[in-house]
Amino acid sequence: MRNGFFLLESVLMISTIIITSCLVYPFSKNYSVENYLTMFTDRKVYFLGDTMNVTVKNILSENIVFATYYFSIIFERWNGTAWQYYTSFKEPQGTRTLPPSAEGRVTFPLSASYFVPGRYRTVTGGYIGELYGESTYAYAEFEVQEVRESKTLVVLTVTAIVIVGIAAAYLVKKRVRG
Repeated sequence: MRNGFFLLESVLMISTIIITSCLVYPFSKNYSVENYLTMFTDRKVYFLGDTMNVTVKNILSENIVFATYYFSIIFERWNGTAWQYYTSFKEPQGTRTLPPSAEGRVTFPLSASYFVPGRYRTVTGGYIGELYGESTYAYAEFEVQEVRESKTLVVLTVTAIVIVGIAAAYLVKKRVRG
């Protein structure tokens, strides 16, 4: 482990027992231990209500095994000084194996009930070769912004203002004449 260290709280499900463990890993932008695993999102900026596609790729010549079906992905939020665990989504039970050079994709809704505007990252961790062997981690950063204005709504609003203005001018003109 080379750079500074940050704490990642992960929750592993083993049958019906939930074990909370703390794993220490080095932090750097677009982080990947020994380049065994990469992770990226389809965009860097999302709006509340958008759908995020996350891709996890095994760039190792061995299988990478994940403790959960959605690649053990968690979300962390930047609080201004450090990354903090934010949320994760309920996942189907069972492990998932990513063969060498393979990619896996997961889709997450960025609804206002889960997210607020801010800076986030998705973090994943897996085991090389077999479950609970040597581990590897990767993450991808992204930003969530307020809901964007609909172009249709803006056009309709401008159109309504123009129509009201024309009607008002007509009434003023009619009143002046009559």
